Amino acid sequence: MKPVTALFITVLSALLSPTAIANENQTQTVQPRQLAPEEMMFELNEEATCLAAAKYLEKERYDIHLSSYQSLVAEFNVPKKAAESIVNRTHSEYLYFADRAKRRYTEIDHHMLLTSAYTHRCLFMNGFEAQRPFIEAGNNS
Repeated sequence: MKPVTALFITVLSALLSPTAIANENQTQTVQPRQLAPEEMMFELNEEATCLAAAKYLEKERYDIHLSSYQSLVAEFNVPKKAAESIVNRTHSEYLYFADRAKRRYTEIDHHMLLTSAYTHRCLFMNGFEAQRPFIEAGNNS
C-alpha cells in the first residue's frame, strides 16, 4: 500500500472513531454497513472519481454521482471534512490524469479518450456493485 494511501486510511479511521461519529453526526439515522476502512475508502474513492470525471467532462450523470457519494458519506458516517478531502483529492488526481493524457496522446480526441476512461471506470464500479450481494453472501458462509 502506498504511504500516502496508508496515511489517509489511518486518518480516516481516526476520524471515523465512535466518538468522532457521535459528535459529527448526532442526527444521522442511516445504519452503516460494517466494512473495513480499506473497503470504505475503495467505495468512496470510486464514487468520488466518477464524480470528478463527470464534472470535468460535463456529463449529465454528475448529479447521480453526487447523490451516490452523499449516500455513501451518510451510510459510512464520514465527517464532512473527510468527505470533502476525498472529493478534493480525487478531483486533483483526475485533473492530473487529464493533463497527462493530453501530453501523452497528442494525436487523438482527448474528450473521447477521457470519456472512454470515465465510462470504463464507472462500468467497473457498477460491476462491483452488481457483484456485492454475492461477495457478501460468500463472506457470510
